[in-house]
This record gives sequence, C-alpha cells and structure tokens, in this order.
Amino acid sequence: MNVLRKLQAGALALALGTVLPATPILLAPQAANAAGSYIKLTASDLSRDRQIHLGVDKSIVVDLPRPASDVLVSNPAIADAVLRTSRRLYLIGVKTGQANVFLFDSSGAQIGGFDINVDVDLTSLNEILRQAIPDGTVRADTLNGNFIIRGQVKSASDSAKAQQIVAGMMQGFNIGTVDSGASGGGAAAGGAKSGGASQAGSGGGASQSSSSEGAQSGQSRIINLLTITGEEQVSLRVTIAEIQRTVVKQLGVNLGNGSADALTSGNFSANSGSGTGLSPLTFPINTATSPGTLNLSWSAGGNSISATVKALEETNMIRTLAEPTLTAVSGETANFVAGGEFPIVTGVSDTTGTPTVTFKDFGVKLAFTPTVLGPGRISLHVRTEVSEINSAYSITTSGYTIPGLNTRNAESTVELPSGGAFVLAGLMNQQTQRAATGLPVLQKLPILGALFSSKDFQNAQTELVMIVTPYLVKPVSPQQLARPGDNYVGPTDSQAYFMNRLNRVYGAAPAAATSRAGKVGFSFD
Repeated sequence: MNVLRKLQAGALALALGTVLPATPILLAPQAANAAGSYIKLTASDLSRDRQIHLGVDKSIVVDLPRPASDVLVSNPAIADAVLRTSRRLYLIGVKTGQANVFLFDSSGAQIGGFDINVDVDLTSLNEILRQAIPDGTVRADTLNGNFIIRGQVKSASDSAKAQQIVAGMMQGFNIGTVDSGASGGGAAAGGAKSGGASQAGSGGGASQSSSSEGAQSGQSRIINLLTITGEEQVSLRVTIAEIQRTVVKQLGVNLGNGSADALTSGNFSANSGSGTGLSPLTFPINTATSPGTLNLSWSAGGNSISATVKALEETNMIRTLAEPTLTAVSGETANFVAGGEFPIVTGVSDTTGTPTVTFKDFGVKLAFTPTVLGPGRISLHVRTEVSEINSAYSITTSGYTIPGLNTRNAESTVELPSGGAFVLAGLMNQQTQRAATGLPVLQKLPILGALFSSKDFQNAQTELVMIVTPYLVKPVSPQQLARPGDNYVGPTDSQAYFMNRLNRVYGAAPAAATSRAGKVGFSFD
C-alpha cells in the first residue's frame, strides 16, 4: 500500500512538472554545505532549470528520483559530472566559470538538466582577512574570476595587507592566469583610496588598470574597493639652513718701473734727506685700485721705481634659511617652489634672428609624497632642492650669456612617526686655496724676499642642513587660524613722522593689584 502511494505521488509530481512553466530555483552553496554537500532531488525538480553553485575543487552528491544512463557536460574544463549509479550523480568544480549538465535515460530522452556556476570558496579567505585585519571590516567576493575587496580599514597599510593576502590566495586557486607584472607596495594605497581596479602582483602590490584590459587579456584582477577611514592628510615642514663663511687674506709687493713725471698732485711727501738731484719721496694713494692696495713710487733724476703694496683681510658670512610647509593627502604628491626664473636662449630664428627664450626655475623646491601606514606611522618620499644663480658657471654662446646655477638637492624615502624630525641631508664643505707669486731667487731671500713676492690665501666653508618634520593633520574651523596680517593697524601721521613707527603700538595697562581678605602675611613666633 505504501509503495502504491509513493508511485502515485511521483506520477502526480511528474504530471505537474510537465504542465507548470519552468522556473529557475537557486540552490545556494550554503544549503549544500549544510547538508554535507548532498542534494536529494524530487521528480518535480528534474523538470525545471536548476542553478547549482560549486566551489573550485569541491564536489556535490546529487540523488536522482529517476534512473539516468548518460550525462553530458557542456564544458568539462569548468565542471565534471560522473554517474556511479543510475540514481547518483557526482558534480565536481574544476575551474571558475559556468557550464550545463544534461541527464538522459536509457532510451536517450532528456530527463533533466542543471546550470553549474563554479566559483571560489572564499570562506577560508574571509577568515584569514578577519584575523589579519581585526580593526577593519574586510570581505572578499568574486565576479567572473576577478576578486573584489570591500569594507573599511583604518590605514593604507591595512589596505595593502588585504591586497597582499588576496593576491597570495589567488596563486592557490584554479582560476586561470594571474598577472604578476604589477608594481608592489606603494601603489596599493592609491588603489585602495581611489577605489580603482588593480592587478595582483607577485609581491602583493597593486597598480591601477581598467576593466577592459583585464577582460581582454584574460587575467584575474583584484578590484580594491576598500575605504580608508583613518587620518590621511599629512603636513610637511622642511627647514633648510645654510651658512657660508669666506676668509680672504692677501699680502704682497709688486715692483715696477715708471717715470716720475707720471706722478700727480695730492701725494703725501716726505723729505728723503740731503743729496744732489734727489726729489722728494712720494707715497701716492690710487683711489681707483681695490681696497687694501697702496701704490708707492720713488724717483731720482729721470729714473723712478714704483711699487704696489697690497694687504687685505676680508671675511664674509651668508646665512640662508627657508621653511617651506606643504599639506597633501596620503598617496598624492605636493610641490612647492619659492624663488624666481631666469631666461635661457635655446635657439635663434634663421630668418629674423630672434632668439627663443626658455625660463628656468631657481630657488627652493620641495616635492613630497606621503603614505599613512597606520596610527603614528608615515612613509615619506621627499625631494628638496636649493639653487641660486652663479655667474662663475656662466657660458657665452652666439653672443648670449647663459648663467649657471649652484644646486644642492636631496631625495630619500623614510618612515617616521607624526611629529618626528629627521635630517634629510647634511653637507659640510671646506675649500682652501693658497697661491704664492714672486721673482725667482729673490723671493727666497730671508726677510727681503717678502719685498719680491705676494701671497694669497682663501678659505671657504659651507654647512647645509635639511630637516624634515611630518604631521598628521585634519581640517579646523577658520576662526582657529591666524593670518600674517591679522591685528595689523597702520600708524598715525604723528607716530610715523615724529616717532618713526611703522605700525601702531598698543600699550596694555598692568593688572590692578587686588587686596587679600583675611589673615594673610608672615607669622612670627
């Protein structure tokens, strides 16, 4: 009796299946896993289109309500189907993709079919992401063989870490080709912040690429949609200090012959003693010569002897200080230039002879790219340059003079906390020059040799220091910011003319002394 009822129920279900229109039913992989990767179908299930989800290298056992003799798989490279018995079917996921499975009875009639969707089982991957980034909410999904990372993290380093984990897991999944030519490390933060698509690299980094390129090349990509919720703006203060000190010492005597008639008035005269035919000894001072130079001449009759005595000691000191400050978002580059431009002739027209002029920058230049790695950790790529025009390096071509530049630059990538400072570059340069000229043999005479020689000494010392300090910053109210011209009030006419003031000065009256109530004072025994 029970057997008869089962046959009647099966026949009724089959009849209803032929009458009712085919409607797809989604069998979620969670339901299959809950049943131990086992699905038991009824006769009505075979008459409808099915969609079964499989994981890569995973299998599902399907019990059939009717005997099947043959099975057909549209794409064996995606999924495989095996009939061990007439009522038991084994479905195996081979590679990500889609395929169809059709079942036939002994007479060759189709008795059912399935739509197989093979995807990656991300249960273990999401668990690894949760353990590796406990402060964030990161979840990985797949779409057409591509990995999508969603959620929120607190820093760019967490975003790069999630991308590295997914890229490492991709090597173990049978999902096709994975691009390994992408750059690593730094670009991962940019991809995470902008939400662009990026290709997985062997080093776990990422670089932005369009979706069409990945689809055409057949490469699996990582689409990073993570949102960074931490502080991302970095303010950089650079202090550039340079001191140049130059010491010049010159001492020497230069003898020459001339005529006494060339002497002019205004010379200091002194009697040289008695004698016949001797003219007064003169000490002319030539104001056209450089400082520290004294011209002497002595004449007797028609002959004269002139000498130039030069004694000079000069000390120069130059102090240069620049403190540029820039603010940029994590992963972006900021540039700063404080200086000027000078023209350079780059060409001359053949017809009109008009020169083509290009302007070149000089002064203080600063470019930096910050990357916020985490709370209190900033990766900083800094390039700074200090340049000034130096005519000593100038050249002349085709009648045009092109000046040269003194340039000091430094470029480095460092990691430091917010508010920490480091010396980006330091330079201590000392140049010493000595020169001695004079008459042969005579300049080597003791004591008297100083009258026939001159000596030059020059010592130049330069010290340059570049100090960099980054800060994590965030916007504030405009009322909390002060401008350089705030609270400036110009002087009155009387203050400007009679008191020589450039701005008005306000005197603050001292606070009035308050009396204390009670027994206050000193206590004596």
